[in-house]
Amino acid sequence: NTSSAAVSYTPWMGKLTNDVFLLYLGYNTLLGEEDRSSLSASIYYFNMGSVGLTRLVGSEVINEGTAKPNEFAIDVAYALKLSDTYSMAVTGKFIRSDLSGGIGSESTLKPANSFAVDVSGYLQTYKHTSFGDYEGRVRAGWAIQNLGPRLDYTGDENSRSYLPTSFRLGAG
Repeated sequence: NTSSAAVSYTPWMGKLTNDVFLLYLGYNTLLGEEDRSSLSASIYYFNMGSVGLTRLVGSEVINEGTAKPNEFAIDVAYALKLSDTYSMAVTGKFIRSDLSGGIGSESTLKPANSFAVDVSGYLQTYKHTSFGDYEGRVRAGWAIQNLGPRLDYTGDENSRSYLPTSFRLGAG
């Protein structure tokens, strides 16, 4: 097989609400005859359900309508096997976060658009004698995720939000 596709639907907090969910679509394919590189693309969509908006004026509660906040990301990744034991990948992604959920043009809260880059590496050694007669391998991976500019929900330079940049490291 040189290609694969994936679909995932996850109800979020299903015991509390029935309209919050995470949807994922993904595709990847090997490139070239040597299978040393691959290309993938995916879409993440997070629907945060319907949120009733109210405003307190004096002692009266006024219904302001309903917001439907959501977030999504579209990414494309390229991976390359640099040697028989080590590979690296780079991912570029477009991110859109709409926390306002379309609550109206008079709001200072606007959808934020940004982009980010992930860089990762993976090591898998050749099989070797490990414990007793057991053949083992050493595996290790690392990733730096969400390198990119801040999210701007309001147009105010001082209130921009950082992307949750993270560094992950694992071994086995």
